[in-house]
Parts: sequence; structure tokens; C-alpha cells
Amino acid sequence: MLSRRTLLKLVAAGAVPAFALCGCAHPQMIDLGSTESQVVEKLGKPDSITAMPDGTTRYTYSLQPEGQEVWWMFFDKNGRFVKREQALVEENFYRLIKPGKTTIADVYRLFGHCTKIFDFKLLNQSAYMYRFQDASRSDVVLWVQYGRDNVVTEWTISEDPRKNTRFPIY
Repeated sequence: MLSRRTLLKLVAAGAVPAFALCGCAHPQMIDLGSTESQVVEKLGKPDSITAMPDGTTRYTYSLQPEGQEVWWMFFDKNGRFVKREQALVEENFYRLIKPGKTTIADVYRLFGHCTKIFDFKLLNQSAYMYRFQDASRSDVVLWVQYGRDNVVTEWTISEDPRKNTRFPIY
């Protein structure tokens, strides 16, 4: 067991995430081979559980609203943890969010709870907002807009409004 002083040095050096100090679990701290029940015990109930075409099961863990990550945790047919993947990457948006076809329930299954939901009454639309860092490590957000029929109308990426000191929206 590391001493608190050693752990603080490692955190300061960036070798250990700061959340490790608070005793909080994080998807990156889960050992491959863990059982589904062990993962749920450490991380809590996932936002969604999805049976995948290849026979694996995907658990979705959103770290929103304060975090910038959504993690997919994959389990084999025996219920053993075999892979993790950061879900909030542009490739997934292009591949998985199809305006006119994807529902907001589909988006929730993919990415879990969002940072905030905005309601645009005059447009009869709403938008899910997910905070993340793009490939260049810039703070950005994914906006998934949907109509009253709960079908996605469009999605886009913009600067994170929390980082925009000129025009913060919340």
C-alpha cells in the first residue's frame, strides 16, 4: 500500500488521477477479468446495458455532468470484463448518430446521462449536451438535437460554453 505522501507525489506528477485520493472508482481502474457484479459494486449501476451483435454486453457509464467522459465497459458471454472504450469520440458520433433515424433513447443507450438538457420551445426541439475533449484535447461539447417525436434532427460540436468567459450559457 502506498503512503499518502507517495500517492500525493504521484498525483502531482500526473501518474495517478486525482480521483484516486477520494476513494472513488473510475472505469480505468477496473481490472480486466472482473465480473459484472464486481464492476457494478465498484462503479454503481450503469446508465444502460446493451446486448451487442458479437455476443458481448456493453455497460455505459457517463461521468457527466462534471466529467468529460462516457465509458463503455464490455463483458464476454461469461460475464467477465474484457474491454473498455471512451465513447465520446467524433468517430462514434459519425458512425452511430443518424439524424432522422436515431432516437434520443438510442443516444441515451450510447452515452448515458448528459451534462444538461436544453428545451427550445419555439422550435419544438430539445438538445442533449455532452462535455468532452476532442482529439486535440480542447474542451468541447456534443449537442444532440431532437424533435417532439424524440428522433434526432441533427448533432454538432462546439466550444464548451463553460470555457467561454464572454458568453457563458450556464
